[in-house]
Amino acid sequence: MGFSLFFLNAQKRFCPENKKIPKQKKLPWGEKIAVPPKFGENSLRDGRAVRADNGADRRVLIGRCPSSRILRGDLHTALIGLAPTALSLHEPHELLLPEKYLYILTQIFLFVNCIYFYILRFFVLTKNVSWYIIILLTTKSVVLYGRKEENMRILIGADLVPTAKNEHLFIKGDAKALFGDVVKLREDADRFIVNLECALTDSDHAIKKFGPNLKAAPATVNGLRAIGVTDVLLSNNHTLDFGVEGMIDTMKALADAAIPYTGVGKNDTDSRKPYFIEDNGKRIGIINVCEHEYTYAIPNRMGANPFDPFLTMQDIRSAKEQCDFLIAIYHGGKEYCKYPSPRIYNLTHEMVYCGADVVITQHSHCIGCYEQFEGAHIVHGQGNFNFVYPDAPNQDEGWFTSLLIELDIDKNIDIKFYPLVATENGCDIARGEKAKEIMGGFLDRCRELSDGRWLDGWREFCHAPAREYYHERILGKNETEIEIQNFAHYLDCEAHTDVWRELYPTWNMTNDVE
Repeated sequence: MGFSLFFLNAQKRFCPENKKIPKQKKLPWGEKIAVPPKFGENSLRDGRAVRADNGADRRVLIGRCPSSRILRGDLHTALIGLAPTALSLHEPHELLLPEKYLYILTQIFLFVNCIYFYILRFFVLTKNVSWYIIILLTTKSVVLYGRKEENMRILIGADLVPTAKNEHLFIKGDAKALFGDVVKLREDADRFIVNLECALTDSDHAIKKFGPNLKAAPATVNGLRAIGVTDVLLSNNHTLDFGVEGMIDTMKALADAAIPYTGVGKNDTDSRKPYFIEDNGKRIGIINVCEHEYTYAIPNRMGANPFDPFLTMQDIRSAKEQCDFLIAIYHGGKEYCKYPSPRIYNLTHEMVYCGADVVITQHSHCIGCYEQFEGAHIVHGQGNFNFVYPDAPNQDEGWFTSLLIELDIDKNIDIKFYPLVATENGCDIARGEKAKEIMGGFLDRCRELSDGRWLDGWREFCHAPAREYYHERILGKNETEIEIQNFAHYLDCEAHTDVWRELYPTWNMTNDVE
């Protein structure tokens, strides 16, 4: 009786929003709780994370925990005292006790819980070990379990833009219609990072630029919240499409939704500040940069963090000293090209030498290739994430497929790719033959990257008839303002100069070459 009163009191005090557990969500007494099969076994890879909604408080879960609903904060148990911020659930196991010992066990638990919990708190804080106690009390059974949690799982999506086709779904927050089965993948991740490649603003003051000016209503941030986006990348070539006003509106929309962001600043120095996330005892640094296309910050104006061959490498080295692992996100490269340029190939390697553990290039709107280099992961082109844009110029089949990246971080980083396909409303996980086709092409390009054939792919891309416009814009008379600005843009943007160098090699490339 004593324990029953204590349990009911704990249920009243600590359930979300101080509400009693809804009757329709309670499980029958005696139903097993899912727990990992062995003490000390890290089963986060195959389990589901239990997350405490009120931040750093550590509590013990007493009662029944349906693992399929836990991550969304839909706790079906009372929360008391001290417990983990995260817990993985796996196969059910029970420790059955004779009924006569049940009363003794509960009384002992109540008597020593305060002292025991503070001892556990000491080990959690000093040894970085999280001990978990899950007790399922019926008239005949008790489950006890403890283990060490280490892994951190991060999902990274590429370009996300709410468009006229699905803006209403973003505003509504209809995650299933927008992202399909990606919703299920999100349940198992600690963090979800995406590149927001538009301004969230109602402003009509578009800047002068070549290419489209992209924006969506600030309320579309509801879609990001619905899918569980935890961090947003803003260093890209569209974040300033509607000027400083549009960027401020974007930052405010994200802040109001409690979604932190990185990759922008009040000037070119402020935009370089590093970004860190912490979860499961891991501290991860992120450096987010973009190429020089209209939106990059300058000394007297806010904007996106511009890539610099010297300063960016300094930033990577400095940030790595402050974290366990570092991720570098480079928004650049030639659109629709599935291979890196020689310049990008070398700079991503240099990022690894400077301390990056993962390097991902975005912006190409197509899936590229992947390599392991010096123990680090390099992804050359991720494709779009959710970008339903039927009016986009020069679309090829690559626009409609992409990769969702999963990083499983423990003592090292494991990487996994999920093939995605565009849908009428957004994206979904590719299945069957389509998934085989996507991953088959990806793996073929990975092999080409490893044996050097990627250079042939790059050169073939540059010399294709679709790049004839380069000759017009470089060799034209450049008399009008538009012509002059076109030439200046191709000179300013690294991706365009990569093609430029390939199409117009200097004599140095042939002098005394056999």
